[in-house]
Amino acid sequence: MSAATDILMESGLPGLNTNAIAARASINVSTLYSYFPDKVAIVRELADRLDDRRERFLAERLKGLVSEEDWRSYIADMVEGLVQLRVESPGSATLHRVLRAVPETEGLDSAALRRRAILVGQAIGRRNQTVDQDQAELVGRVVSELVARMLDLAFESEPYDRAIVGETILLAQKYLAPCLDTTPSSGQ
Repeated sequence: MSAATDILMESGLPGLNTNAIAARASINVSTLYSYFPDKVAIVRELADRLDDRRERFLAERLKGLVSEEDWRSYIADMVEGLVQLRVESPGSATLHRVLRAVPETEGLDSAALRRRAILVGQAIGRRNQTVDQDQAELVGRVVSELVARMLDLAFESEPYDRAIVGETILLAQKYLAPCLDTTPSSGQ
């Protein structure tokens, strides 16, 4: 998988093919085909691995949002944690662009964002039980899209743009304020 990630980062989707991946990984292309029928399957696997890490991170961090008094700092820390995941996952910004550009994979990014939006919406609903669950899920979707797209923008340059990350945190905090500016529930 690291060979595929390296090629994506260097050459983008046009340079990604099974022969190039096999050569970079120093394996026979037939061995690669025994695991992945084509480059789209490899892109899907890369996306699944990245999304699994993000979802585990968010699920764990969102548990604390319910009772956190200083939710603004908590949101800032969560965004910074997502930034760190991108730093630790080279090629993730390129992968996101590929997912949106290739018809066979364009739904993967959207599906992952919807899953994360549900997690965020559920956390909002647990923290502020006066927020309608449909509204909480809509807010979760919007803030998830906002953060993902803004971080994509921040990571278009090398090194990533800290100013855009800062603005992303401010946007998320201001957008979430009507739902989160409340006394935290006891988590019941």
